[in-house]
Order: sequence, then structure tokens, then C-alpha cells
Amino acid sequence: MTGKKTGGKKKRGKFNLVNAALVAFVCFALLVGAGIGWFLYQQHATLQAKEQAREQTIQQAEEKRQAALRANPPPATLVNDSVAETIKYASQHGWVPCPGDCLKLAMRGWHHRHVDGFPPSYVWMEYRYSDGSHLYSQHHIGHIIRTYVDRPAEDVGICPVCGGTGWVKKGSQN
Repeated sequence: MTGKKTGGKKKRGKFNLVNAALVAFVCFALLVGAGIGWFLYQQHATLQAKEQAREQTIQQAEEKRQAALRANPPPATLVNDSVAETIKYASQHGWVPCPGDCLKLAMRGWHHRHVDGFPPSYVWMEYRYSDGSHLYSQHHIGHIIRTYVDRPAEDVGICPVCGGTGWVKKGSQN
């Protein structure tokens, strides 16, 4: 009997060693699997963050491009004291008159006029109404001027198309 017990212990010992090896292998596989899973999760999160950063960079670049389209338009002062020269200068630098409903140099009716307190180089647009007229200088270019029959015209604000410059870059018109 003692031999049987000893033999049984030996089997149990081998069985326990095999079980322990199997358990160790399964644990190792689970750890490796978890590690690979964590690695893949991290890779996915990193790629997702990079994609979001790329999209944000593209959006910021588009915003900068749009801002650049409105940046540095021709000056409100006239080039060589001439409306035609200013329009020519603007065209040569990639600008065209705003397609919006604002006051722009490309409109007919600009003229030099002596107005007390203003330099003689200013040009003026005259808006007539039933009791007289009202003048706006080139410094109102890019503003929307509302006209009336029975009262003076009024400046109602900056044009949303050109941002108050009276000019847009060629190719950016809607």
C-alpha cells in the first residue's frame, strides 16, 4: 500500500507540475494578449490624436488662408491721387472690387471736392435726397450706405463680404 500511495503521489506531483506549467502558460498568454491589446489600443489612440491634430492644422491653415485673402487690401488713400490708378494698382496686386452692396472705388460718381477740414486729395461720393445731399469720402469704402428719398443717406455698417475694405482677392468672390 505504501507503494501505491507513493506512486499516487508521484502522479500527483507530475500532474501538479503539468498543471502549474499550463496555468503559467495561460497566464503568460493572457498577459501577452493584454499587452498586445494595450499596445494596439495605444496605437489606435495615437493615430486618432494625430488625425485630429491634422484636421485641426488643416482647419487653421484654411482660416489663415481666408484671413490672408482679406489682409493687406489697397489703401483707402488714392494712388497718385487718382481713382483709376488705385483700381489699376489693386488689380495688379490681385484685388478686385467687392461684389457686395458696399461703397467701392469702382462705382461711378467719385469726384474731388473742397470740403472744409479735409485734404483736397480726398474724393467724395454724393448721395442726393429731397432736401439736399450727403457726402461720403473714400474712407467709407467697404461700408454699406443706405439711401433714402426724403432724408440723408446713412452708413449702416461694414460690408460682411469684404470686411470693410471694398476689395476681395481675385477668385475669392462668391
